[in-house]
Amino acid sequence: MSYIKAFATSSNEHNDKFTALHDVSEAYAYPLIRKDPDQFIQLQPYGISEAIYETPFYWMLNDDAYAPIAQRHRGSFTEEFSADRLARVFGAHRVFQNVEVKKSKGITLGEIDVLVIFGNCAIVVQSKSKKLTLAARKGNDLQL
Repeated sequence: MSYIKAFATSSNEHNDKFTALHDVSEAYAYPLIRKDPDQFIQLQPYGISEAIYETPFYWMLNDDAYAPIAQRHRGSFTEEFSADRLARVFGAHRVFQNVEVKKSKGITLGEIDVLVIFGNCAIVVQSKSKKLTLAARKGNDLQL
């Protein structure tokens, strides 16, 4: 039951930060409405699925001691998961992680998180584990 309560609005929540159409609504993070102590109303069936995916990220960021650890693991998980899945498809001998792209000795142009070499094709995976900023989510393409 505590899991369900974690996604319910609190009785004192008034969604004061929601002032424009593209603002983040508390209803997005907490889609369940408390009817009684152990009864809840859900207006959008997919709302809880979105909240389960999105909201824990913000919980972790609100924990000052854990936030840097969460950020570090989020990126490494994405890379490890991608590499593992690609290795199952193409074979581990064709999958490389953290590949440096060099122009010449001592001049590094960039880094590839996961690289697959298959025949004359290359698959490049760049894991972007940062979330979109609110400005980007509102449609500001310069913030993407």
